[in-house]
Amino acid sequence: MAMIAIPVPNDVGRLFRTLEVEGERDPSDHITMFYLGDNLSIGKLTRIIPIVYKLTSELEPFLVTCKRVNTFPKGDKGYPVIGPIESKDLMDLRAKLKRALDNKDVEY
Repeated sequence: MAMIAIPVPNDVGRLFRTLEVEGERDPSDHITMFYLGDNLSIGKLTRIIPIVYKLTSELEPFLVTCKRVNTFPKGDKGYPVIGPIESKDLMDLRAKLKRALDNKDVEY
């Protein structure tokens, strides 16, 4: 599975890991920005890396808010704990990434 994602800080991830879910919990702590599919080709990757680097290399930290927590259905790695995020800065970054990916014909 390939995606463009933002890692969640360790202290926040630790809070999510205290939540009890049935079965094994998926340990990846991140905010998914774009899902790129299960088989990412080298050609597609070489179009994506410069886009993401350009838009994030000088990005300042920003805050996000999570008001509720849930899970996706059980997957190969357990139950992914999810928390819908609210953040104008995050949505602005996503919109910029979307425009840049669309301009380079990168499917997501």
